[in-house]
Amino acid sequence: MSSEKSTMIIDGKEIEFSEGDTVLDVAKKAGIYIPTLCHVEGLTPYGGCRLCTVKVLGDRKPFQTACSSPARQGMEIVTKDDELQEMRRELMQMILSEHPNACLVCAHKDTCEKLQDSRDKAGRVFGCFTCPNKEICEIRDIVDYLEIEEMTYDFEYKNLPLERNDPFFERDYNLCILCGKCVRICNELRGIGAINFMNRGHDTTISTGGDLPHINTDCQFCGACVDICPTGVLTPKNTKWAIRDNPVKTSCGYCNIGCGFTFYSMKGELMETVPDKEEFNQGQGCVLGRFCTVEFNNSRDRIKTPHIKTDKHGLVPESDWDKILEIVKKELKKYKPNEIGVLASPDLTNESAYALKRFADVVLKTKNIGTITNGDAIPCGFKKLNTTTRDLGKLQNSEVLLVINANIQDTHPVLLIDLKKVKDNGGQVIALSSQNTDLPDVTSRWVDETYKLSPDKIVAKIKQFNNTENVSILLGQPYSTAIVDAIVSIGANVIPLRSRANLEGVYKIIPEPETNILNKIQNGEIKALYTTERINPEIAKKLEFLLLQDIFPSNTSRLADVVLPTTTFAESSGTLTNAALSKRKLNAACKAPVLSKPDWKIISDLSTVMGTALSYSSVDNIAKSAENVELKNSDSNENIAGMTGIDFNANLYTYRGESISQQVTELERLKIYRKHGPSALTEEKKEEKDENARFKVVECVEIVPNMFKLVVEDPLIAKKAKPGNFAIIMTTEKSERIPITISDWNPTENTITLYFQERGYSTKELSQVNAGDHLFSLVGPLGNDIEIKNWGTVLLGGGCYGQGAIYPVAKAAKEQGNKVIILLEGRNKALIYLRDEFEKLADEVIYVTADGSLGFKGTACGKAATGVQEVLKTQKIDWAFFVGCKVMMAESCEATEQDSIPTVVSLNTIMLDGTGMCGACRLSVKIDGKTVTRFACVDGPAFNGHIIDWEELINRANLLDLQETEVYQSHVCRALSKHNAESHKEEEL
Repeated sequence: MSSEKSTMIIDGKEIEFSEGDTVLDVAKKAGIYIPTLCHVEGLTPYGGCRLCTVKVLGDRKPFQTACSSPARQGMEIVTKDDELQEMRRELMQMILSEHPNACLVCAHKDTCEKLQDSRDKAGRVFGCFTCPNKEICEIRDIVDYLEIEEMTYDFEYKNLPLERNDPFFERDYNLCILCGKCVRICNELRGIGAINFMNRGHDTTISTGGDLPHINTDCQFCGACVDICPTGVLTPKNTKWAIRDNPVKTSCGYCNIGCGFTFYSMKGELMETVPDKEEFNQGQGCVLGRFCTVEFNNSRDRIKTPHIKTDKHGLVPESDWDKILEIVKKELKKYKPNEIGVLASPDLTNESAYALKRFADVVLKTKNIGTITNGDAIPCGFKKLNTTTRDLGKLQNSEVLLVINANIQDTHPVLLIDLKKVKDNGGQVIALSSQNTDLPDVTSRWVDETYKLSPDKIVAKIKQFNNTENVSILLGQPYSTAIVDAIVSIGANVIPLRSRANLEGVYKIIPEPETNILNKIQNGEIKALYTTERINPEIAKKLEFLLLQDIFPSNTSRLADVVLPTTTFAESSGTLTNAALSKRKLNAACKAPVLSKPDWKIISDLSTVMGTALSYSSVDNIAKSAENVELKNSDSNENIAGMTGIDFNANLYTYRGESISQQVTELERLKIYRKHGPSALTEEKKEEKDENARFKVVECVEIVPNMFKLVVEDPLIAKKAKPGNFAIIMTTEKSERIPITISDWNPTENTITLYFQERGYSTKELSQVNAGDHLFSLVGPLGNDIEIKNWGTVLLGGGCYGQGAIYPVAKAAKEQGNKVIILLEGRNKALIYLRDEFEKLADEVIYVTADGSLGFKGTACGKAATGVQEVLKTQKIDWAFFVGCKVMMAESCEATEQDSIPTVVSLNTIMLDGTGMCGACRLSVKIDGKTVTRFACVDGPAFNGHIIDWEELINRANLLDLQETEVYQSHVCRALSKHNAESHKEEEL
């Protein structure tokens, strides 16, 4: 074989390449950028978007797609010249003609980038600042690379409905560019096929068969489609608005595969978890690691402080760690070493497990220490299995892959990828089961042969592959020593599927199952127990003293004498030993809640108080000692029954003994739906008709993307409302208050009309009411009236959501005899509403759109000389009124101030609850040369726009960004936590 390297020339640079590389592969390795929107690394070449087209000099076919063109010796490639760039611009503009593009070509976008850090948490995405993918958008990068500043094709908004009814993620196919990445990742890599291209031509969409909800399909909710989408069509519900700041590379701690992840945080709180592309799992994960970790970790139910039992009040919080450790010391000193037991959670890190073992040996001097296995078969052949080949990377290239008593679809779903890859590579998948149950459908499609055999016949079947060169085994449970011996005898690569993340690591350090300890408690031999995970409450009742280290309240914690709050794998550093016996690194990615501490730290501090200091200062300090732990011969000859169950059962998933679905509502929903069907989630109890119910909804309809018209019956407000007033709405009894400008009122029909934008969780909730529903509360009219006179010529500007807010002022101004000029601003013509109403009312209506689709191209004000500036060139304005985003209002006021035009703005949009108590709508104004604090809800909402400190107001826009992001984690506004506090008291531990 020749040792000479193959080379090619790209943009004048000679580059080596390997056989099988494409031109795009070679360019990437050389750091040469070629735009593409459809390429997925590791999948077959696609060539759908054509953006990666390059020139192949001297070839009979000079224009070729780089992603599908094999690299050849001596090829000479040009990746960028005027001709290629013009071709790509044309292609990109065609793609963008069905994707909201106003922000991409807006002349004002640089100013927005500087002044508008946060994103509007809207329902539909209609621009970069309403897009959760803004920071990771591939389209933005390509538009910048191609220097596209104008659109030659009209934008068509398809106005497809938002798909929000499935668990974990939602979809807005109005953003879809049909790149096919989600379809291909689901079909080619994951092997699920839950989605595909539907229809043809212009009507082509991506959907499930029959447009069924994903929950009714084989979708595993792994999130692969979410993470591969380049445009933000698919977004996770609970972390949709999380900004990917402070990345920390770590590992998932839910199962013993130990997938690599990157965790992101904001102000110390976990915000997002994404599979790491650079780790062995190559950017793939499962529903738990991808979508459940944030909500589970950030649950308001977490144990946050130590607790101690008192005779009078039961468990009560104690903030002084020194005090509580002294109490623990006093209690443990009452017992002899053989009267004390210690139990290790299989979710401890290796370092914490080692510290606990040392604490038992050196401090307590007890031999009563075990690992909680929950019936896992780990004692069976443990040492022998540790001598076998354990390589996750070898699974997909197996000639034969045996799946023994394993239901990986439920227990270790990321391994489904390996089953498919074995098939793709020409291998054979055989399922052996000693249980009278069937494999789930998705698993079955990749299995060639299925055998239901007795344990003895399973042993014989394994031995049949003695002469097969490359055999891998996924070993589920139950299994026997004979099965282990058969695996060892054929030299197979084996991956034991454990019920918990670090059972391998903890059991190596503490190689005794919990059975002996629990029996001794039952018999009264052990009277005091130090456990790092909950135990059966009936056994716990037999103890004189119970010390529990845990993260959530439980029936065990309610019986404990002392409860110590510890950390999760997201808040911990250390290592876990995965199924391949690889040390998976944990790096703390967020802060522990309140007074919680890592397990090893609690153990070390307690040892110091007990008088025999282990003196562990860090996990690295412990790790050096833990590496020297020898594997003891602890093999059992028992046929131990371990994990079972073919049916979907989210209770299989636990961490520190807590069912993950208990803390993650969408997982609980998925569990119930898949097990019992949709009827189990249908509320049979109908609301009784309340004869005294008020605030009936007459209409609630989306009139343009994200903008809703709400008509409500309220005779009092309808009779008393005036221009500038607002009302406060509570959708349900537990909703937060929403201040909304009153845009119109009809005393005859006793109705009021409000226009609101879905911009956050509370307005999302309000947008889902229907005609005939009743709002819980509606209070108004509130706020100071806007004084309307006959000034002469007035200019009223409405930007985005402000269009509805200026309507009542425009009506009143016209009634007073003014010449009324209306300026309506939007990113695109599809966002302009009330056009007919304003055209009938005003003397002149001027339209300004960022993409030039209607009226002037530009913004209401700013660098583009349009909008306000254009009006002032030709008109003498006597009074002005603006409502819109803070940037629009600030720049409009700057323009009118130069001509000394009296200008009023409404700051209704900066209010939080409108009652004058929260202080969120605070602003600074200049009065007689002095800076004075005012509040929009009490002193406004209308203010003289020329005296407002706009810089301060704009800079405060991100003040509540963390809280607004957190709302989506639990689907309950955090501002309501006080309302529900009684049901979440820590005294109920």
